[in-house]
Amino acid sequence: MQEYFSPVDSDEISSLLSELHDSLIHKITFHDHQNGFPSLEGIKLAIVGVPEYRACVKEVYENVTFNPIRKKLYQLKHHSFESGIADLGNIILGDTPEDTFFALSAVVNELVKQNIVPIIIGGSHDLTYAQYQGYAPLNKIINMAVVDSRFDLGGPEDNLNSLTFIGKIVLEQPSHLFNLSVIGYQTYFVGQEAVDLMERMYFDTYRLGTVRSEMNEMEPVIRGADMMSFDMCSIKQSDCPGTTYPSANGLTGDEACQLMRYAGMNDLLSSVGLFEYYEAEDRNGHTASLIAEMIWYFIEGFENRKAEMPVGSTSNFITYKVPLEQQERDLVFLKSKKSDRWWMELIHPNGSKGNERKGYIPCSYKDYHQACQNEIPDKWWQTLNKLSE
Repeated sequence: MQEYFSPVDSDEISSLLSELHDSLIHKITFHDHQNGFPSLEGIKLAIVGVPEYRACVKEVYENVTFNPIRKKLYQLKHHSFESGIADLGNIILGDTPEDTFFALSAVVNELVKQNIVPIIIGGSHDLTYAQYQGYAPLNKIINMAVVDSRFDLGGPEDNLNSLTFIGKIVLEQPSHLFNLSVIGYQTYFVGQEAVDLMERMYFDTYRLGTVRSEMNEMEPVIRGADMMSFDMCSIKQSDCPGTTYPSANGLTGDEACQLMRYAGMNDLLSSVGLFEYYEAEDRNGHTASLIAEMIWYFIEGFENRKAEMPVGSTSNFITYKVPLEQQERDLVFLKSKKSDRWWMELIHPNGSKGNERKGYIPCSYKDYHQACQNEIPDKWWQTLNKLSE
């Protein structure tokens, strides 16, 4: 795997080593010129830079290093983080964007197999396609969460780029995508046909206003994802000016950090990417600081993972059964004794009688309360419809 990487600039590191002992730099193992590629033994999180912009709709010519982000990140405090963290450097660009995609997908695949979570810093948002491709050899059906102001669907005839990659993922055969959740989309950037298509495919979409007014409801959405992709353009320009497509409206910086903390806490999530950083527009390093803090919150969330999943024994959960009119079965909810988080039970529609297969969908108290009002939560219906197809 090390053949894909160029090392981190040693000068950038050495200039920060005099930072106080409680700075994050003292918790990170580096791939640098002096020590070479690090051992991954004991590593749980790996920082991966991918300065690939050639498939970005907006032309970006600068030589991006992500050094401003690294410098801001290394100076943050570690609060006794126990997880091993490695900065593997930047992936060396291939002759074509497709070559870089191949390298990134190979890196993601290898890290995920070693139970190491890659934290990808990009690069244009189409790199999400390569992140997703990293799961293909695992022969595993996955769920994906995307924080974006757009759907990035494009058309079947469009080439793969930063505004069409989701469409390529959805249409690809054989598919290993089960569910897609788009968080924070802005309606004036999304056509009605795209909205209708997402509804027909039973994917989850959450408008910016919904996200901002019900931020706690995004936790179970993200908790169901195996991978997450974050478009920095979804954050408003005043908080995040250094992006390829800055927008007057969007998430705030602290909301972005909260979403990243939710992602870190998700026991299932095995990769995360932050994309569309544009260093030339990053006045005073404002966006680099925000990305560094978002990564810090992801690490902080990762440190607080509970290793709780309602699989096998449910002794660590409180069970609630809700009878529903015109339904043969009660709707079953589980509440964790550790974290107070909620799941709801779903019986696979194709299972045989007496040999039913159960699954559990992340949800919230709001979903339980809705069921108590004799209303089946949308999450339950959407999942059932996908399983029935």
